[in-house]
Amino acid sequence: MSPDAATPDVVNPAPAAARGRWTRGRAVTASLLLGAGWLITGALPWLSAEVPTVIAETQLDVSGADALPVVSAAALVTAAAGIALAIAGPVVRRLVALVHLATAGLAAVAILNLLADPAPAVQRAAAEVTGVRELGGPIEVAAGPYIALALAVLVAAHGVVVLFGRAWQASARRFERDEPHTSAAPSSDRTRAMDDWDALGRGEDPSALEDR
Repeated sequence: MSPDAATPDVVNPAPAAARGRWTRGRAVTASLLLGAGWLITGALPWLSAEVPTVIAETQLDVSGADALPVVSAAALVTAAAGIALAIAGPVVRRLVALVHLATAGLAAVAILNLLADPAPAVQRAAAEVTGVRELGGPIEVAAGPYIALALAVLVAAHGVVVLFGRAWQASARRFERDEPHTSAAPSSDRTRAMDDWDALGRGEDPSALEDR
């Protein structure tokens, strides 16, 4: 078997190895999904309680976006940072990773504070509905805050992978290494075309010059 015939056996495993890496596209997708997860979770009821009205007591449901607006802001920041990853170089990639870590930390602290004392958020919502901050019963906490807290952990983990992931760094270095080769071929074609044009101007046959 000739050396040329054996070459494909050497290069074929590369795409399979690349599929297991945390690539730029996967990082962007993960950021967008995490941001969307926060938005969806924020739209769900997080807190509920009975509040007195003129006629009778009624149940008041408070969504995550109303109880904790910082979650909606964190969702938008996470998604925007993911879009920035699509065109990010090494420096911007590190900044995006730090944004993920900071966003996750701030959101986690806010969620934990809400879980520790949900009364102010429900009282604000009650005041908007009934005009008074009085509650007629205990506050019930749904699964929404815990889901949002889990998403904050995932966003932080994603930021760590983007910041320190070796596969990402190796992919970026390979891209920078291969980039000059992509522009060499068009430049060579333009140079050859100019040489052929000059040869025609001198009354010479360009094909004859290439055979020399």
